[in-house]
Amino acid sequence: MTREFETQALCYVLGEMDERQRAAFEEKLARFPAARAAVADCGESVAALRHQASDVPFLGDVVRAQVGLVIQSARESLQTCLSRQWTQLWRNFSRS
Repeated sequence: MTREFETQALCYVLGEMDERQRAAFEEKLARFPAARAAVADCGESVAALRHQASDVPFLGDVVRAQVGLVIQSARESLQTCLSRQWTQLWRNFSRS
């Protein structure tokens, strides 16, 4: 994971950022491949934890569901951020 962004990426994936922090980090996601790599690494780590949690019979379903929600939320946020940036780029390009 990219050291520069790993803490922020983990907070982003886990939904621990307020609206202002989230917006600032999404700006970084749009500009820095290292930030996107950090989010992807965090997502993979959370997915691995989800897989391990499913092996625990008495907590598996609960943990799997919670981790699934975190992964889905992170994926949707990243898609929204990237879509917004592409739209902005397109608008700037078409004005030229």
